[in-house]
Amino acid sequence: MTNPRTARPRFALPLAPRRIALWLTLLMLGGVARADITVPSGQDITLGDVFFETQKDGELWLRLRFLAPGIGAGQGKISYEQAEEDFLYLCQSEALPRLEAVKTRASVIVITLMDRMVEFGASDPAAVQYFEAFRPEGGACLWEPL
Repeated sequence: MTNPRTARPRFALPLAPRRIALWLTLLMLGGVARADITVPSGQDITLGDVFFETQKDGELWLRLRFLAPGIGAGQGKISYEQAEEDFLYLCQSEALPRLEAVKTRASVIVITLMDRMVEFGASDPAAVQYFEAFRPEGGACLWEPL
């Protein structure tokens, strides 16, 4: 005989409502995957990761990480100085719309460009990574020193 207190209802949803809400939020953050985004430096980049990160002081940061195989030093590579305008462009065109879509307030937006995908928090001495941070304010991205 089945215990009515522990028996699962026959037509129950497989995911709890909180998990469904989390899944929908992550779906909205990622948006529709765009294979290539052309940025002001002229390079085509690809969105790799989008996630929120809570800092020790409780601040919520939004991180967008992009694959930008053309960055680096040397002939034919995009230097940090050449990619500088790309950060503001990505903050305004990619990060702010995602925050608006999920109705979430982030204290800081961090944009990362990488010549190869590196797991967040991992070290890869051969990888080139450029970072910039912004504070979203009044529908704009204001540069924020890290």
